[in-house]
Amino acid sequence: MNRCFPAFVIAILLLGIVPSHGADGNSSVAIGSAANEDQWIEVQSSHFNVLTDGGEKPGRELAQQFEQLRSAFSQLFAGQHVKQTVPLQIIALRNSRQISQYSRLYQGKPIKSTGFCLRSPDRDYIVLDLGALNWWETVIHEYAHLLLAGSSPDLPAWFNEGFAELYSTIRIDDRHATLGRPPESVLQVLRNETLMPVSSLFRVDRDSPVYNEDSDPRSIFYAESWLVVHYLWDHNEIEQAQRYLQLIRQRVPVAEAVKQAFDMEPEQFDRILQKYSRSGIEAVRIVLPQGLEQASFSVKPVSALDATTALAGLHSHQPDYQEQAIRELQEVLQQDPDNAAAHRDLGYIYYHARDPEEALPHLQKAAEKSPSDWRVHFFWAELTAQKYDDALAPLIEKEARRVIELNPDFADGYGLLGFAFMVERRNPEATAAYQRALALKPASEVYALNLAELYSLQGKLDEARALFLYLQNSGNPVIATAARSHLELMASPKLREE
Repeated sequence: MNRCFPAFVIAILLLGIVPSHGADGNSSVAIGSAANEDQWIEVQSSHFNVLTDGGEKPGRELAQQFEQLRSAFSQLFAGQHVKQTVPLQIIALRNSRQISQYSRLYQGKPIKSTGFCLRSPDRDYIVLDLGALNWWETVIHEYAHLLLAGSSPDLPAWFNEGFAELYSTIRIDDRHATLGRPPESVLQVLRNETLMPVSSLFRVDRDSPVYNEDSDPRSIFYAESWLVVHYLWDHNEIEQAQRYLQLIRQRVPVAEAVKQAFDMEPEQFDRILQKYSRSGIEAVRIVLPQGLEQASFSVKPVSALDATTALAGLHSHQPDYQEQAIRELQEVLQQDPDNAAAHRDLGYIYYHARDPEEALPHLQKAAEKSPSDWRVHFFWAELTAQKYDDALAPLIEKEARRVIELNPDFADGYGLLGFAFMVERRNPEATAAYQRALALKPASEVYALNLAELYSLQGKLDEARALFLYLQNSGNPVIATAARSHLELMASPKLREE
């Protein structure tokens, strides 16, 4: 049977789901304790940066494995190139004690994990426990999350985890990838546990106890999510799955969405999955037409202060850790007042908190010390835009152009440029900027709404109407209301006559 699942991942780009950023929790660990105790190195490959205290050999192996995954995935994903428009920092820690200092919290306690992925506007992280027995599968699982999040950031938890589990057992040689082998943990659950109803599985979200607590239901959730995604992949139910995700995005109840998308009641889907779980589920060996891309590597030692700064930077991107990150970064600056990375990340924290008075001095210092860091220009321009002062539009335009110059594939740079042009009433230029932003970030409903309004202002009503029809079912009530208002206005006799 032909499997075309990777093409489905590209297809769901068209769904335009609004992104959400992860949140992690507090810790009382003193600044730099892990960094000061251990020897740190940085392994730089063609596309990845690995910071680790686990030694040179594991660091090199990890970078090599990421390079292999990137090369294979770029071919498996319907021939698409894997784009990384913001830096990816891989942090490989020696043991579970260390990773618990950064793991997401649930009810005030770190979630037990061998690794996690964190996305943010300016940087992505993958954090791993090298002491875990299955750290290789964790590497693939978390990278799969990153690939999914880059294309469709807010998929249901079952699909997100099922996809990552499906890819977690991939095996790659120079010309082939073997995909779809059941993880041993999944097989144990399928043999010994009762599956939860599909209607319950599909309702689990990131805040559900089932998703967060270290318990049997959590194991069943992961195993059954793998089973559902493998079933969809194995049976070429691409269009049905896409239809289901569209219905859920339109707030159709789960049971009704299952019935409409898969032409069956949830109870029938339950029976099908039970039968599938007892069948001989097979892996598939897939040819990689181009073979694996060759990569180069370099290794250098990292000082305790630089490691502390990098780890504090991770905390700065985890909302529940940000008070701790402020203390950590301030202590770094006591030792190194000109540390550009510490200033940038403090600027990020205050930018995220919409506190320009605190953010701007740090961003200014970071810009002086690291003028080619596009992230500093981006934060600066964003804070300036938040002042809603028309006189500042030329400054926003200048900074946005600098962001685009330094990072041509960064969608939000074009979004800022479009905003500046809109303020200056330069509508054709604003339209071109938002078209580029939306092409780079198809899930952004904000860019789609701004572009639709620009089309409307320029009399391009067909283009505007298509976007407003798409946005009227947004899960964001502000966007949905705005789109419906525009559609009602377009339907008025007066406008039709004009």
